[in-house]
Parts: sequence; C-alpha cells; structure tokens
Amino acid sequence: MIIRSAKKCAMLAVLAGCLALMTGCGGGGSNNSSSTQTFKLYLAAANVPTGVQLGTIKTSITLPAGVSIPADNTGLVDASSIVATGTTVSGTSQVLGNYQASARTLVIGLVNTTGFGNGDYLVVTFDVNNGTTVTAADFSVTVTEAKDNGPTYGQVSGVTVAAR
Repeated sequence: MIIRSAKKCAMLAVLAGCLALMTGCGGGGSNNSSSTQTFKLYLAAANVPTGVQLGTIKTSITLPAGVSIPADNTGLVDASSIVATGTTVSGTSQVLGNYQASARTLVIGLVNTTGFGNGDYLVVTFDVNNGTTVTAADFSVTVTEAKDNGPTYGQVSGVTVAAR
C-alpha cells in the first residue's frame, strides 16, 4: 500500500512538473500574421507523352519581390506549404522543397510511386507581404528534371509546368 502511494505521489509530481513547464507555452502563433497574407500556386504537368507516367519531377520557381515561403535556416521548406494534389494523390508521393532566399528560388522535388501524367500535381502556399499583389504569372516556373516511373526511369523531355 505504501509503495502504491509513493508511486502515485511520484507520478503526480512528474505531471505537476510537466504542467509547470507547459505554462506559458503554445498559442504564440506567427509574428507574420499581421504583415502577410497567403497565395496558393497550383502546378500542373503538361506535355507528358502519351503512355508515359512520370515518377519524378523537379521544378524550379523564382519568386517575385514581396513573396516568401516558410523554411528553416537550411532552406528546407515547411511540409505544409507544398502539398501533392490532383494526379499525384494515387500512390505515395514524397515532396521536398528547398528555398534559397538570397536568390528568391524555390526548388521542389516530387517522387510518386504509381506515376502521374498531365494535370495538377502540387499546390504551393506562399507568404505575401501586405500591400503586395501577385498572380501566377509573376512566378517563373521551369521543369529542371522529369523521369518516367519505369521500367527505365529515364529522362522525359518536353515536359512543362503550367502555373495558375
């Protein structure tokens, strides 16, 4: 009985300590909420040859002035800012983004296990400074690499990306 009481007291002490540590934590939110808004850029693959399914696509996007994307100090983009959509939702998609703020360049790599063809494949959410107006036409988007989903995993030429 005494051992149970000691265990309960120890557990309560640990919980009280955790509660004390958590006091004042959370809910801080972003410091940018009053000075930024968001803009969603939809990317669609185009000119994928008939009968070909892309397994990998690497895209480079140059951002206009007043636009950024959440990233850590190494440039790794927050996963919630780049989401697979449309033709890439079947199968498993892995998406990584790297943002080079000094060059205003975002490079996104997407790998999809089942392959995908023409159509929407990504939604990218950017932060836009208040007072800045942007449209999809303000972003320079290029495909730097596109590979098929097998059996050769070879380079697919002529693939482009439309942004809207």
